[in-house]
Amino acid sequence: MDTKAVSSFREPEAVREHLADILDFWLDARDERHGGYTSQVRSDTTVHDRSTRHLVASARFVVQFSLGALHDAGARFRNAAAEALEFLTRVHRDRRNGGYHWVLRVTDDGFEVADSRKQTYGHAFVLLAGATATSAGVPGGRELLDEARAICEEKLLGAQGLAVNTVSADWTEVSPYRGQNANMHLCEAFLAAYDATGDPGDLHRAYRIADAIARRIPTGIGGFVWENYREDWSPDWAEAPRDLGSVESAFGISPGHQVEWAKLLGILARHDPAEWLLPQAVHLHRLAWDHGWEREHGGFVSGLRRDLSVSHREPAYWAPAEAIGAAAVLQERTGDEGYRTYSDRAWEHALTHLVDHEHGGWFTAPAPRSERHDFRKGDAFEPDYHSAGACAETLRSRSGRIQLQGQVKGLDEEVPMRGAHHV
Repeated sequence: MDTKAVSSFREPEAVREHLADILDFWLDARDERHGGYTSQVRSDTTVHDRSTRHLVASARFVVQFSLGALHDAGARFRNAAAEALEFLTRVHRDRRNGGYHWVLRVTDDGFEVADSRKQTYGHAFVLLAGATATSAGVPGGRELLDEARAICEEKLLGAQGLAVNTVSADWTEVSPYRGQNANMHLCEAFLAAYDATGDPGDLHRAYRIADAIARRIPTGIGGFVWENYREDWSPDWAEAPRDLGSVESAFGISPGHQVEWAKLLGILARHDPAEWLLPQAVHLHRLAWDHGWEREHGGFVSGLRRDLSVSHREPAYWAPAEAIGAAAVLQERTGDEGYRTYSDRAWEHALTHLVDHEHGGWFTAPAPRSERHDFRKGDAFEPDYHSAGACAETLRSRSGRIQLQGQVKGLDEEVPMRGAHHV
């Protein structure tokens, strides 16, 4: 890879152009027949799976188009965000039980419900969609934010401020599985909601999740963020296949989630709530790079064991994007220019193995351009949310115009929660 091409991504304009290239590709994934946008496409925008629409992808389209509007990548993206938001609320909303359907099946006449379980992971992205749309001035964004926040607080969050994973369609049965991944994205969504509204309650909710998942639990088990837990939030150490339909991780430790948490802790540290945030962010960042980066081929492996040995060597295609965002945030918060080296390394891998230089967007299977045989650009969950987010966070961190809603003190205090489920 040309080092000049990599170093160009140290400049905001190159990052902004890359964000526009990503989102322009997805504008062409608009479903003219059924509405909304389709995430399961190839590089030529032909669809490789027409059977389903997933709540996460539908919400992520709102998020990434709103990010494009926020970062001046083009006014056209605000219109796309509005269209994606309308589709999300019209088609995925469960009008009988409340909340949002998890999976829809595409039919000749439109859509039918394939899975109406209520997933925290999915509702976290509905909240994130509402928050980013609100910040971008997308019509309906604030209404969606308020609705999703109420659902999360009343139905999904428990007494300790942590969320359950899966609830039945009618909200009556709660799975005993607990997962950090859904909570991580709920933390992300509450941070975005705080940015959008300045409501200190959102920052409190984000902090409580981060404090438990990224500090208190890791302190007692080895310093890493573990993926899987039992109902009482004790770690489930069993190495067994998980239910991917409920976003139950097949890995014990995800290096990509360590850098993702490093990014989120750095974002939390912008509001100066606690002294532990930046040191823990630096620690998790280092852990991911020291134990999860594949030194021969590049990229982050998918899974590690408790002893930090590799359990799943296949690359996590989304993880380099999270590493880019984490490096940008940590450089901004610490002032350490050494984080540029990590960002450069992740960009070099992405530009060599993941970026579609012809059509825009990132592939879901890493491969050098000369050896590529898999041209899929998205899956059921992922329409370039991670790569668009990496660009957006890089622009935000380097802008020098980060808008803080004000420091919120007393984040260690108990905040009344209305959740019906206890963890």
